[in-house]
Amino acid sequence: MGKKIAGGLFIGLIGAGIYAAYQKLDQDQKNKLKDDIRDEAEKVKDRAVDYAFYANDAVSDARDVLKDQIDGAKDSAKKASSAATSKFNGSSNDSQDSFNDEEFKEHKAAEDDEDIILDADEALHKANSASSTSQFSSSSDSASDNQADSSSPSSDSEN
Repeated sequence: MGKKIAGGLFIGLIGAGIYAAYQKLDQDQKNKLKDDIRDEAEKVKDRAVDYAFYANDAVSDARDVLKDQIDGAKDSAKKASSAATSKFNGSSNDSQDSFNDEEFKEHKAAEDDEDIILDADEALHKANSASSTSQFSSSSDSASDNQADSSSPSSDSEN
């Protein structure tokens, strides 16, 4: 708060000094100073208007370039779409098809693979059957391991 008061007083003193200096000037100097200030103000206004026009032109040019880029992308997409459509729909010769029977079968098989199961009951059933199969195989593995361990003589019992 003290800095604001000190700043205000400083600006007030500068303003008072400028006003006192202006009052000491004779009428011709006052008129010349007023004209100089008006000329500088006009120059500043002209520059501001020029910069506003420059900014408007730059924005307009940027919009035009962006529109041209978007139109070019749309044209390219339309050309690619029509080329793909004509390639897949227009060709009746089997040797010209880019998607032959083997590729179609591979693609169809890849589509048939289930990546995501949406039915909770089916997922639970598959999980239970998978866990019971793994439990059965691991219990049979451990049973065969136990039989192998019991049939082999132990070196500790012989000593």
